[in-house]
Amino acid sequence: MKKALLVVSVALALSACSSPRGENQALEKWQNYGKPTISTSELAENQTLAVFYRKDDIASSEAVDVFINGDYQASLVPNSVTSIAVCAAKQLFTGSFNKQNTFGNRVKGATHILPVNEIAYIRVSLARDGNFMFTRVEEQQAKQEMINFPQAAQTISRVSESKCGTPVLSNFELSANALFPLNGSSYNSILPYGKDKINDLAQHLKTLPQEKISDVQIQVSGYTDSFGSEQYNLKLSQKRADTVKEALVRAGVTLPMTAVGYGEKDLAISNCSTLHKTKKAIIECNAPNRRVDVTVYGKK
Repeated sequence: MKKALLVVSVALALSACSSPRGENQALEKWQNYGKPTISTSELAENQTLAVFYRKDDIASSEAVDVFINGDYQASLVPNSVTSIAVCAAKQLFTGSFNKQNTFGNRVKGATHILPVNEIAYIRVSLARDGNFMFTRVEEQQAKQEMINFPQAAQTISRVSESKCGTPVLSNFELSANALFPLNGSSYNSILPYGKDKINDLAQHLKTLPQEKISDVQIQVSGYTDSFGSEQYNLKLSQKRADTVKEALVRAGVTLPMTAVGYGEKDLAISNCSTLHKTKKAIIECNAPNRRVDVTVYGKK
C-alpha cells in the first residue's frame, strides 16, 4: 500500500512541475543568469558583501571558478558577476579555469580585509603567468566596468555560512613607500606625506562612535616584499608596525593597539618575478606588498 501511494505521489509531483510544450521544445529550461542584487540591506550582523566580476579581457572564454577560503562560490564567464555575503574579516580569494578533470586552485590567490556592512568590488583578471588576480576596485569604477553584467546563477555556492567571529569595523592600508624611505622604519624617518596620512587616520579613529570605543581593538600589521632574507623582512615589518603605532599614539589615539610584523608572509602580489624581467619593474610591482595595515576590530 505504501509503495502504491509513493508512486502516485511522485507521478502527481512530476505532472505538477510539467508544462505544455511543443515537439522541439527542451524538456527543461535552466536560468543560468539573473539580475544582480547589490545591496547591504540584507546583510546580517558583522557581514560584508563581496562582489566579484569578470570583464571580457581574458583570452580564454572558459569559465573561471572563484573560491573563497577554499570553498567554491561561482563560475564566471566573460562579462558576468557574482556576489555573496561573507564575514567582515580577512578573506582568501582564489581562482582557476573550470576543468572537469582537475581540482580547482584553492590556495594561491589574494587576501583582502573586508570591513563590516560594506560592499567590496573585486575584479577577476588573469596575469601573464597564468595566475588569477583579485583586485579591489572603487565603487564608481566597478559600476562602470560591470554595467549590465548578469549575475552568474548556473551553479550552487559551496561557501560555508559559519558564524562570524570578531568583526572588522574599518581597515586602512598605508603604503610603506609613502611612509618610509628605503629600509627605513624609525619615527624620525617617516616621510612628510606619511605623517599626513597617519594624522588623517588618527583623526578618523577619534570619530568612532562613543558606544563602540570600549569594544574596539586596533591591530597595526606590517608587511614587506620578498626581497632580502625572511628574518630581515620580519624584523623590518615589526619595526614599521611599532613606529606607526607610536605615531598614532603621538597623534592622540588612546584606543588599545597591538603591533605585529608579518614580513613577507602575506603577499598581496606573489608573482612579480615572473611578470617582469627588470629589477626596477619587479620592485614597482611589489609596491602593494610593502604596506602597513591598521585594522579596527569590534566586539564579537
